[in-house]
Amino acid sequence: MKAVLDSNDVKKLLTLSGETLIVAKRQHPFILAIKLCLTLVLSACVLFILWAVLSFMQIRVVIQIATYTIAVSVIANFLVKVMIDWYFHIYFVSNRKILEIIAIPFYSDVVNDVFLDQVRTTEVDANIGNFMEEILNMGDVTIAFDRPSHDQLFVMRSITNPRETAMKLGDCLEVIMNSSPVWFKRETHPEHIKFTEDIYPNKLGVI
Repeated sequence: MKAVLDSNDVKKLLTLSGETLIVAKRQHPFILAIKLCLTLVLSACVLFILWAVLSFMQIRVVIQIATYTIAVSVIANFLVKVMIDWYFHIYFVSNRKILEIIAIPFYSDVVNDVFLDQVRTTEVDANIGNFMEEILNMGDVTIAFDRPSHDQLFVMRSITNPRETAMKLGDCLEVIMNSSPVWFKRETHPEHIKFTEDIYPNKLGVI
């Protein structure tokens, strides 16, 4: 499974007139691997306890086999759910909007959105928290709105290439806002911070 969305998935999210993609990602595959490993370890513990209990109670073999089959089926469903949760958790940034989509088929849909024509100011930060994340090139990208009050934060958690993503978002948001930045700072460290002034709908051609 890839962390970057393919073109077919991206096309479904481009719903506004004149909308073009900037960033579309899932979380780092390492997050999926950790969740799968934890699920497998817990499942192994459950199966061991189940085996010990059934052996101690001297349950008939047929009942034991049926119990193991049900337990394995439940575990398999949990593993599939972990993969589905990861696959359908999407961060999407275009020139018109920013979305976080958590869509679990037949279960729930959660969409957090920010429309860029309503943004007053923007700050983009990349955060790599520890040595392991540095090795894996994994971290968070935070986009803050309405600075300095920070009334709204959008966080892309545990994504791949956080530095490059923050740089790209910072550059693209500067162009999209189409206004002289209040303050702009570019340095060699992971943080890439930018403030831009308000952009009104008519500047983006929005009715």
